[in-house]
Amino acid sequence: MLYTATTIEQDETIETLRGEGYDISERTLRHWRKIHILPPLDRVGNEWFYPVTILPEIREICIQRGRFIRETLMVYTIEEIEFHLIKIEVRRIKGRLRFFLFEEGGGFIVKEIEREQEILDAFTRN
Repeated sequence: MLYTATTIEQDETIETLRGEGYDISERTLRHWRKIHILPPLDRVGNEWFYPVTILPEIREICIQRGRFIRETLMVYTIEEIEFHLIKIEVRRIKGRLRFFLFEEGGGFIVKEIEREQEILDAFTRN
């Protein structure tokens, strides 16, 4: 990893911002460069860099776009594999209620609600 007082590698940029709680990935940064929200990376040999001064700009873009890593709401286990859920939605699809369980890694699990009336009652109780 090459790092100077004026430049920071893209991987280091992502690691730094994730450590601060921002939901950022290489793909996100690439997309933002493509739509000209961020400037292109600088290149030296096989290494790609941002100027260190770009960090506050990326933080501001993350804030504007609501890109924060959320706290784990719960851990859902399937066959001894743990999924750290950050968001849960209930949606009606084809007449049936389903849970959409969003995990930290960006994926999600869809689980059909078997006892639909019990769930509806739980949400409507005072």
